Amino acid sequence: FEFGKSYVYVARTVERFGSNLFESADSLPAIVTPRDIFPPAEPLGLMAAGIPATEQTPAYVELTWAISPEADLAGYRVYRSEREDAQGEQIGPALLLSPAFHDNSVTAGRVYFYRVCAVDQSGNESPLSSPARVEVPPREP
Repeated sequence: FEFGKSYVYVARTVERFGSNLFESADSLPAIVTPRDIFPPAEPLGLMAAGIPATEQTPAYVELTWAISPEADLAGYRVYRSEREDAQGEQIGPALLLSPAFHDNSVTAGRVYFYRVCAVDQSGNESPLSSPARVEVPPREP
C-alpha cells in the first residue's frame, strides 16, 4: 500500500452446506487512507567542534553527524541549548538537506549543547540525538 492513498475493502461470508458453497452479500465498504505516523530513527554520531575567532572571521561551531538511512528523509533540524538537560531552540533553516551545520551565532567562551533530529516527508520528527557538548574557544591572538 501507499501512505495517503485511499483503499476500499468489503467482506463476504462463505458457508459450506454439503458440497455447496454459499456467499453472503458484500459488507458495507470500509474506506481506509493510511498515513505515515512513524518517525525516522534518531541521527547518530553528532560531533561538534568550536572554531575560535580570528581577525577575519568570528567564532563558530561546526556540526556533523551520520547520514540518515531513511528512504523518505526530508531533512534535519538542529537545536542548541546552554544546558545539557534541555532541548534548546531550533537554529538554522527549517530543514537542512545535508548532515552538517555551521553555527556562526555563538559567543566565544560559552559552552553549548547541540542535538539533531531527522524529519521525514510526512513531517514526522525523530527522537533527538544524544547531545554534543562544545566550548567555543576565545579569539586566537
